[in-house]
Amino acid sequence: VANWPTSRLEAWNTLLKARAIENVCYVAGVNRTGDDPTNSYSGGTALINYLGQHIVAAQPDREEAIMGEINMEELKGFRKRFPALKDADNFTLI
Repeated sequence: VANWPTSRLEAWNTLLKARAIENVCYVAGVNRTGDDPTNSYSGGTALINYLGQHIVAAQPDREEAIMGEINMEELKGFRKRFPALKDADNFTLI
């Protein structure tokens, strides 16, 4: 869930795709619409697959609910063929 203004919408879209690709996962990004005293917000809510492709996206400048389907078996198959997560470092947050 986010608060990205219209002026930075391209960055929002790029970062959603990047998170999906780099983490080999589905990403659901939810952004607000409307105005406040300092900014305008045009949405950009989307469901992105692990390749960085939109599964479904909300219409710009509209408040709406969207739904999309993810396929976990397809994702598991891709992760098996491209095991990028095996390169992850072990670490502990304290």
